Amino acid sequence: MKTGIFKRNIVYRVRTINKKNVLFGDNQCFELNELALLIWDNLDGENSIDDLINMIAEEYDADKSDIKKDIEEFINEMVENNVILECE
Repeated sequence: MKTGIFKRNIVYRVRTINKKNVLFGDNQCFELNELALLIWDNLDGENSIDDLINMIAEEYDADKSDIKKDIEEFINEMVENNVILECE
């Protein structure tokens, strides 16, 4: 990860279908749990991974090392699928 700052690919959108958050676009779709949706909503090209970790740790009163792992796994998967883009 070069900058640690990411943004959403604008061709993807989240919709709630049958009480499930579904991210779709570019012939792909992913179901997002509550944590993944919170990460997605805050990938604005300004928040760093550290910002996300602190925000989520405060929201869920959780251990930062666990949160960091979850965030990095989610972001890496989405980057591989071109759903999330790293800012330069």
